[in-house]
Amino acid sequence: MKTVAVVLAVAAVVSSGPVRLSSYGLHPRYTPALAYRSPTDPYYNAPAVYSFDWGVSDGFGNDYGHSEDRDGHSTRGSYFVNLPDGRLQKVTYAVDGDSGFVADVSYVGEALYPTYSPGPAYRPTAAYGPGPVYGPLTTYG
Repeated sequence: MKTVAVVLAVAAVVSSGPVRLSSYGLHPRYTPALAYRSPTDPYYNAPAVYSFDWGVSDGFGNDYGHSEDRDGHSTRGSYFVNLPDGRLQKVTYAVDGDSGFVADVSYVGEALYPTYSPGPAYRPTAAYGPGPVYGPLTTYG
């Protein structure tokens, strides 16, 4: 009779709720949370809307930036960079739905290259003479 009572008590604890009985004691039940957005979530199905703009100009010749606006399936943006030859390269782009990426590349300024001026001609240095001659080592015995 005692055995039946103990078995019924254990069965009641195990089936009663959020804890389970194991050889290590009571542990909470594991219920994993969803790690992804459900397709029924209205935010998941909403069209993307964003806008950003950033730029760098540090006084050492680094001058570049990027800006982009998106509303649904329409994206428009541009970026620019100073090229080593002194020109500014600017790319303006657009994507409308499935039309693909359409870019317009333009350059501002004239490319400037330094004029070539050859350095001095190579002239070998004077040859060194023979080194000093050392005598025999003195030994102490």
